[in-house]
Amino acid sequence: MDSEHVGRDTLGLSVAAEVMSKKDASLLGRLTVVITTSPVRSNPSTAMMEDLFRSFENHCPELAVCDKVIVCDGYNVVENNPKYRNGQVTDTTAQAYEGFCERLVKLVDPLEASACTPGKAGSDSDNQLKPLFRETDPWQRTRVVRMQHRVGFSHAVKAALDEHVHTEFVIVIQHDLAFVRRVHLGPLLHILGTFPDEVKYITLPGKKHLGVQHHILSKYKIRVQPTCRFGIGLVPVIYWYDKTHVCRTEFYRQFVYHGGSGVPIPIGQFTEHVLGAAERVDIAKHGMEIAHGKYGTYQVEDLQGLPMIEHMNGRRYYTKEQRVAMGWPDERPKTHKHGGKGQGPATVFDNGEPTAFENGE
Repeated sequence: MDSEHVGRDTLGLSVAAEVMSKKDASLLGRLTVVITTSPVRSNPSTAMMEDLFRSFENHCPELAVCDKVIVCDGYNVVENNPKYRNGQVTDTTAQAYEGFCERLVKLVDPLEASACTPGKAGSDSDNQLKPLFRETDPWQRTRVVRMQHRVGFSHAVKAALDEHVHTEFVIVIQHDLAFVRRVHLGPLLHILGTFPDEVKYITLPGKKHLGVQHHILSKYKIRVQPTCRFGIGLVPVIYWYDKTHVCRTEFYRQFVYHGGSGVPIPIGQFTEHVLGAAERVDIAKHGMEIAHGKYGTYQVEDLQGLPMIEHMNGRRYYTKEQRVAMGWPDERPKTHKHGGKGQGPATVFDNGEPTAFENGE
C-alpha cells in the first residue's frame, strides 16, 4: 500500500547517562532512522532536509553509522488552493515536489538519480543502501523510498517499518524537526531495552512541550511525576506525539499498526491525531496507574528549560523565485550559530523575514 530529581548534566539527563552512553555508544546495527517528508511550499529546494541532516552531524553524530530511510509520501493533484498538510497539490507544485525528490536522491547518491522514480511502496529494487561517504557524513547509509499514492504521515512510517527497518530500535523524525542540542540516544535505547514493559516510547522535548507535566495538570487535571528510576530523567506523558521519538521496532509495528493498541489508524492520518487522542481519553477515563502502562509513553525531562528539537520554518527555505515574489532578498540570510556544535542556532533578521526556527512546533 501505497519526581525524584538527581544531579543532571547539561542535557537534563542524569549523571548515570554518562555511564550508559559509554556502554551503548555505538548505534551501528541497533537503530534505524526513519524520516518522513511530503510536499511543501519550498520545493524543489532541499535546503530544509540538508539542515536536518546537518543537525544530525552537529548534535547527534552517532547517527552517521545508522541506516536512514527517507520516505517521500505521495500526493493528490487539485486544480487550485493546494493544502499541503492534506497532501493536496496543484500540477505546478507537484512538479516542484518531483524536482525535490530528484534532488534528494542526488544528495544521497549522485549515481542513482533514477531511484527517485515512484515505485511500489516497500520496494528495494531502486533504493539499496548507499555506500559510505566520509566516516562522519550524515548522508551515508541513506536510502530514499517513494510512495505511489498519498498515505499520510502514519502510513509512511508503517511502510518504512514493514519493509526497510531491520534493527531492534527505530527513531522517527519529521522533515522539519531538527536537533538543536547535543542528544545522546544510547541511554534511551538502553532504557527501552532494559524496561520494555514499562518504557515503550520516548520523545524529545521541543519548545512547546517543555514542562509538559505542568501542562498536563493544568489542562487535563492529571498529575504526572518525573522520575529518574530508569537512569535518566523521564516524564510520563499522556499522548503519543509524532514529534521525534524512539521505540523498539517490534513494539511499534505490533502496537501501532497490527492491532496491539486496538486503535486503527486510517490512511492519510497522523498517528498522534488518532492513537494520541485515544491514549489521552483512555488515561483521563481510567487514570494513570491503570491505563498508562499500555502505552508506556515518556518524554526526556530537561531542567534547563531548553528544547532538544525545534521546528524549522518552511518559509525560510523558499526558492529564489519564491523569495523574489514575496518581496524578500533573493538570497537567504545566513544562520549564525553560537557556541559551536551542541548549541542551538541563533538567527536575527531585520527585514521581517521569518527566522530559521519558529517559536513552537
